[in-house]
Formats: sequence, C-alpha cells, structure tokens
Amino acid sequence: MDILLGNDLSEVTRLCTAIENFCAEENLSSRICHDLLLVLDELTANIIIHGFSTGIGNSISVHLEKQKGGVFVETKDNAPAFDPLKKRSPNLQTSLEDRPIGGLGIHLIRQFAQHMTYRREEDKNIITLFLRE
Repeated sequence: MDILLGNDLSEVTRLCTAIENFCAEENLSSRICHDLLLVLDELTANIIIHGFSTGIGNSISVHLEKQKGGVFVETKDNAPAFDPLKKRSPNLQTSLEDRPIGGLGIHLIRQFAQHMTYRREEDKNIITLFLRE
C-alpha cells in the first residue's frame, strides 16, 4: 500500500482509514493493525506538527508491505532533517508533574517497532520500521 499525505493533520484520519483497509485486505491480526495505527498516527502527526512547523516541507509518503512475519513500513518526508534515533529516551521514572509535555512519541514508536532505521537521502527523511505479526 502506498499513500501520499499532505501537510495537514486531517490527513492522519485518511491514513488511518487506509491502514485499516490494508489490514483487512492482508488479513492481518487486530493486534498488528492496532500497532500500525498507533505508530503511524504518532509518526505522521509528529512530522506534520514539528517537521512542517517551519513552513518547509509539504508531503509524507507512506509505504506498507506485508512480509513474512510482519509488516514493513517506510515513510518519506521533505521536512528539515531530523533523526529520531538520536533522540534520547525519556526518563519515565520522573513524576508526571516534573516531566516536560510531549516527548513520548518516539519512545512509543520504538516500543512497538522491532526494527527502526533513519537516513537522509535527496533532501528527504526516510524512516523504516518493521512490526512483527
């Protein structure tokens, strides 16, 4: 499945519908469908909110492919360079009152994806994930 998203949070809803259709067509379990929805909702919303906040960038392509044992995901966006793998994990031992707002999205993605890579190519951020079935 391939889908191109614009620079608008309403596009996340369209992506979620496409993911649900992909899961049904590929006969994926409800668990992996839930995980894909959660991960891609978080990832694409973060790109739109943080990556496109500079006014630079305007599209995200998402590719999903069922493979043996799970689902391969690749996102490409033309926002400014950002390597999520360099982002430190949040300190979950700190009380809620002392934690900064936000900062859990990348941590959440790392918890659900068994494999995550980042590269910058032709002025695009490319993130690949593998979620096990």
